[in-house]
Amino acid sequence: LNIIESKNIKYIAYIPPTVKRKTQFIFELEKYLHLTKDFDLIKLKIEKIKSDTLIPQKTLKKLEDRVYNASHTIIVSPNQSIDGNVLLIDDATGSGSTLNETAKKIKKITDCKVYGYSIVGSMKGFDVINEI
Repeated sequence: LNIIESKNIKYIAYIPPTVKRKTQFIFELEKYLHLTKDFDLIKLKIEKIKSDTLIPQKTLKKLEDRVYNASHTIIVSPNQSIDGNVLLIDDATGSGSTLNETAKKIKKITDCKVYGYSIVGSMKGFDVINEI
């Protein structure tokens, strides 16, 4: 909530999960933020491409594979009008590829700032990409 206020966030976007779980933390966070009446955030439309073989980022060991996977499996609808700062939220970050590649797609739509936030990070040797 502090990030939303301090960075003057108008739009929010959630990275869709790849791994199916009974309870998705990212959806629980979205429900919580939606119930918070202190902020009236506009949700951006981001989708994960559906296929028979979904590859979770955490299974990829090479950075270039993570970048490729993220850039080819996340779709940001280009028909959105974005005239304010965006907060992009992911439940977990290893290399930062998913946040970075999704932010690049949002930046094709707007000149506004895009901030990335992740709930947890990985200590598996990847440097988090901080170009967002």
